[in-house]
Amino acid sequence: MFLATEAAARERRATWLPAEGARIAHPVFGGLVWGDDGWRGSIALKRFAPTARVLANAEDEEPPSDAQRQAFASFLEMEEDLYAAAEAYNWEHYKSVVLEDWRPNALEYARDDPNWSESEVYKAMPDLESPEQVWTLLSDLTIHVSQEQGEGWSLDLEWKCTWDEIGEHNYWIAIRNGEVGDSVFGY
Repeated sequence: MFLATEAAARERRATWLPAEGARIAHPVFGGLVWGDDGWRGSIALKRFAPTARVLANAEDEEPPSDAQRQAFASFLEMEEDLYAAAEAYNWEHYKSVVLEDWRPNALEYARDDPNWSESEVYKAMPDLESPEQVWTLLSDLTIHVSQEQGEGWSLDLEWKCTWDEIGEHNYWIAIRNGEVGDSVFGY
């Protein structure tokens, strides 16, 4: 009787979520570790960053889905072209949102708050001369590959950025079917 109960308990546990820290080797994502929000790993990239964190969101113990695998494989295959498109997108975003909207607001705030200074605002949101300089203000890339893919493929890129030093929102862009645009997850 005890053996049957033990076997039944093991069988039930096999259907639960994997334990925090469970590991799998995935053919596209590489080594992944289970965390509270899905499968996590890191990967070396050619252009976006030397290494990036990868998060394949999941609600159950299943490895990344075929749709997630296809989205990530497409991103890796198109990385060079996507980098150029992301650089152009980042440049326009930086000029129109950060410099024209956020920096004036931050400068006004700095004038009223003794804990802030105008020099800190200009350091976090400097004038730049070229699109590639925006990359110097971004760090710690995380690639989010959602379980919900919809039509085609999609993923989101998230960076820490100097203009949001408290990390409240970070900087996000979306890539949908090879096109770079706004992400619904961040600023």
